[in-house]
Amino acid sequence: MANSIAITNIYLLTKGPDTFPGLEPSMERLRTEFALPAFEAAKAAWRPYPGLSFERRQEIECHYKVAQARVAFRLERVIKRTASMARRRLPFVSLVLAMVRASGMRRMLLVSLSRLK
Repeated sequence: MANSIAITNIYLLTKGPDTFPGLEPSMERLRTEFALPAFEAAKAAWRPYPGLSFERRQEIECHYKVAQARVAFRLERVIKRTASMARRRLPFVSLVLAMVRASGMRRMLLVSLSRLK
């Protein structure tokens, strides 16, 4: 029970101090118990890829930007987001999407998209 409360409080800390003002006392207790910095300080000090050298971080970000720029990658992400939204809002579509996946049409679509480089 205590772990779930701590996890909830850590989640709330990442959302910012104004998200749930009534929980400020428990958030303050969490900060003192686990020696966590204030949200603003933690957010300002956060850096992507902790522990990597500056050159390696730039290399990873460059590869990420190249992948993001590909039309096939962006189309695949749009298709996945659309399918996810359709599953949540229209449950009967899940059956159709499962049949598409099982039939191999998804693989054919991905192969055709990979040729759009």
